[in-house]
Amino acid sequence: MREELEFMIDTIEIVPDNSICYIQAPSVDNSNFLELFTKSKYNWARQVVLSSENKQKIKKLLLSSELENQFQNVTIEKEEEKIFEGFDGMEIGTISKKLNLPNWYVEKYVETKYCAFAEEF
Repeated sequence: MREELEFMIDTIEIVPDNSICYIQAPSVDNSNFLELFTKSKYNWARQVVLSSENKQKIKKLLLSSELENQFQNVTIEKEEEKIFEGFDGMEIGTISKKLNLPNWYVEKYVETKYCAFAEEF
């Protein structure tokens, strides 16, 4: 599995259920992927609720394609508060210190080339 893809899947899996994920990916035309999304409060993104079911659907779609390469920005919020932001096909991101992150995630991604703790959220 590609490292960026693994980073994205692991991040989606560890954020709290029912977080809202906003994805800026104007060139994505995969109908299975697009049907998960609804209009967003942001005019630049589509949104999906990261329920347990939707997390699994997104994981399956990502594993069977290279959709993440088309993602310009991924923002995840919980209760209107940003908890993650990823850029450039999920090559790099920032994550909230307020999340109760599993040790394996911190050791694998935080303060590496993939992820840092966010200073502003």
